[in-house]
Amino acid sequence: MRHHPVLNGSSPFRVHPGDPPFVPPDHPWPSPKNKVRERELLAQGKSPDAFFYHPSRGQRTETIGPMVEESHFMIRFVPNEGAGFTDASYHLPAFYELWARWGPVEDREFWAKAADVSRAMFSKVTGPQTGLTPDRNNFDMTQIVGRDGTPPFSYDSWRSVSNWSVDYSWWKKDPQEIVLSDRIQTFLNGQGIGTFADRYTLDGKALSTRHSTGMLATTAVGSLAASSGPVAKAFLEELWNSPIPSGEQRYYDGLLYLMSMMHCSGNFRIVTPRNIR
Repeated sequence: MRHHPVLNGSSPFRVHPGDPPFVPPDHPWPSPKNKVRERELLAQGKSPDAFFYHPSRGQRTETIGPMVEESHFMIRFVPNEGAGFTDASYHLPAFYELWARWGPVEDREFWAKAADVSRAMFSKVTGPQTGLTPDRNNFDMTQIVGRDGTPPFSYDSWRSVSNWSVDYSWWKKDPQEIVLSDRIQTFLNGQGIGTFADRYTLDGKALSTRHSTGMLATTAVGSLAASSGPVAKAFLEELWNSPIPSGEQRYYDGLLYLMSMMHCSGNFRIVTPRNIR
């Protein structure tokens, strides 16, 4: 992640040089996000091929490098050069703290700093009344606006509350993480714990009508950091009573459901190395 060499080549990159090239489908990936974008493009009289990758467009030449931005001690959104921004839901201070303690000695100082930077970032980028995080943000902790001129809370954003709550549960280094969990759980509970939308503006305007189990699951993990009380308990009970995701969203919602169940049940734990340098 940190020491990856800079490479140039035609995408998509393959794990082994001799692997056959990946051939994407001749239609947009079947996801709600792509379907929404496809409808928008068609309404504008544009072909979806103008937005979605298509085999007929050929391969692109790309330059990729490390997954971290050294000068800001932050994870990058992608390792491609020129993609100069990050994503709050990629920030995992709970794990950075582990690497700072037990990872390669030469990297420990970097990851310790990265953990503190991530904790500070969560507070700076979230909606002050809602606790919702933007889908992406700049390394200087300013928000990136979407096509409609607002910084949206969207599908990636669901994971942020889980990230900071696990960090508080394991290390208890930043009490502001309690505030953030209380804030987002209070907001979404007020929207209807079984009906809240899965996309919002950061100030709380719904951008969808769909309710998603994956988002419920990660918000339930927020109870690891939230103040003890009826709202935190309600999210745990709602997760416990939710059916296992199936159908179109079985992958993303399903994995968030699985990991959230592990966190909330105490089965996602630190495994201490046998030999610590």
